[in-house]
Amino acid sequence: MLKMLVVGMVTKQPEHKVSAKGLAYLKFQVEVPQGQGNWPKRVYVTVFGKQADNLATRLNSNDLVSLSGEPQARGYKDKLNEARGMLELVAEQVTVLAEGARATQRNEPVRMPEAAIMQENTFNPSDDLPF
Repeated sequence: MLKMLVVGMVTKQPEHKVSAKGLAYLKFQVEVPQGQGNWPKRVYVTVFGKQADNLATRLNSNDLVSLSGEPQARGYKDKLNEARGMLELVAEQVTVLAEGARATQRNEPVRMPEAAIMQENTFNPSDDLPF
């Protein structure tokens, strides 16, 4: 099994949903900087189960996160019907490193909270997948 570690900034407010079979999941995007002069890479992230429920109440846009899990490459057609590819991470471990959105809304410096590692993984590949 291939594992991937990503550290980046949440770019959009996460979407918390429940599948037709009752499995909770959270979808969001993370931008990973690639160095000076290069465009950041975008990683699409899905978290399942209780971890998705827990993160839904505390994860926001502009939060700095560390993620690990199984990467998946997926294809899709864009608005012009051209084939495109994307990188998706089914996250097994998520750590919020800095709460950017809440701190910047109050005009306070970004603080580094104690890392709250959520390791419970209730995802089963045979479960109903939302994509």
